[in-house]
Amino acid sequence: MVQRWAVAALLRAEKKFKRVKGYREILKLTAALQQKSIDRQEVAA
Repeated sequence: MVQRWAVAALLRAEKKFKRVKGYREILKLTAALQQKSIDRQEVAA
């Protein structure tokens, strides 16, 4: 649910900025978030 809110906020804010500082690191961030999500699913199972 938090991830959904974060994505909604980013999509809304996207219209107001042209470039995000650290935009080159977004792929690393995405990979880290996916790994964290997988880790939580394993713990829940």
